[in-house]
Amino acid sequence: MTRRAGGWELCEARKEGGERRERARVSASFGRFVRSFFRSAVSSATAARCRHGRDVLLKRKRGTVIEGGGEQDAEDLVRRCRWRAMTEPGAADKHGSCSQPASQPASRQPDSTTVASRYLSTTTNLFLLLLHHHDTIAIMARATWRSDLLAAFAERDAREKAQAGIISEYTRLADRAASHSSSTSSSAPPPQPSDTTDASSATSSSATSSTPIKSPPPATPPADLQALHFALTTLRTDLATSQRDRTTLQTQLTTATTALTTIQRSSAANLRELDKVKNERYTLEQKLRQRDDESKLNRKMIENLQDEIIALNIQLNIGEQAKARLKGENEELIARWMALKKDEADAMNNNSRFS
Repeated sequence: MTRRAGGWELCEARKEGGERRERARVSASFGRFVRSFFRSAVSSATAARCRHGRDVLLKRKRGTVIEGGGEQDAEDLVRRCRWRAMTEPGAADKHGSCSQPASQPASRQPDSTTVASRYLSTTTNLFLLLLHHHDTIAIMARATWRSDLLAAFAERDAREKAQAGIISEYTRLADRAASHSSSTSSSAPPPQPSDTTDASSATSSSATSSTPIKSPPPATPPADLQALHFALTTLRTDLATSQRDRTTLQTQLTTATTALTTIQRSSAANLRELDKVKNERYTLEQKLRQRDDESKLNRKMIENLQDEIIALNIQLNIGEQAKARLKGENEELIARWMALKKDEADAMNNNSRFS
C-alpha cells in the first residue's frame, strides 16, 4: 500500500495549482485586453488615414491642393497611407506625410524631436493604462482565492469520504492476507535448492521437447536462492509483525476512542449536573438571603416590642406609685374627716339638753 499524501501537502499542492491557474487566467485576460486595445487603435488609425487620404484626393480633384500634383499622386498617397496603416501602426506619428495636409508648407511639418516626444508620451500613457488594467485584474483574482481554497477543501472532503468504506475494507483485507501469508510461511519450510534445480531442469526438458531448442537461461546460484528465500522470509515476518502491531495499535486506538467518547459523555453529564447544582446553589443563596432579611426584620420588631414593654412597665410602676400615694392621702383624709365628724357629734351631744 502506498502512503497517502497528508492534508497539508494536498492543501499546498492545490493552492499552488490554483495560483498557477489564476496567473494563467490573468495573463490570458491581459493578453486579450492588449490585443483588443491594439486592434481598436489600429482600426481607428486606419480609418483616420483612409479618411485623410480620401479628403486629399477630393481636394486634388477640386483643385484646392497646391499645383504640381495630380490624381495619380493622390491615389498613390491614399495607397501609401493604407499600406502604412496595415504594416506600421505608428507610421502616422513617425511620418507626417499622411497625417498632414498636402497644402501646408514644409515649415509647419513637425521636426523629429517633437514627433519623438509625442510618440513617447503616447506610449507612456498606453503602458500606464495597461499596468492599471493588469493591477485591477490581479486584485480581482486575489479576492477569489479564499472561495477557491474552500471549494478545494470541500471537494477533497467529499472525495475522501466517498472512498472511506473502500479504504477500510481494503485495509482489513490486507491485514487478513498478511496474517495468512505469515502463518503459511511459518508452517511450510522454504524449498531446497536441489528441488528447485530439478524442477527447473524438468521444465527446461519439457520445454525443449515441445518447442525449438533455445539457449537455456543462466541458472541462479544456490547461495543467491537461499539469500533470496531468507530475505523473502524476513520481509514476510516483518510484514506480519508490522500488521500485528498495526492491528494492536488499531485496537488500542479504538479502545482509546471509545474511552474518550465515554469520558466526554460522562463529562457532559457532569457538566450538566454541575450546572444544575450551581442553579440550586444560587436558588438556595437567594432563599438564605431572603431568610436573613426576614430574620433581621423580626429581630428589629422584637427589639421595638421589648422597648415598648419596658416603657409600659415604667408607666405601670409610675401609675402604681401614684395610686399608692393617692390611696394613702385618701385614707388620711377619711381619718381626719371621721375624726372631725366624731368631734362634731360629741360636741352636739354635749350641748344637747337631753344629755
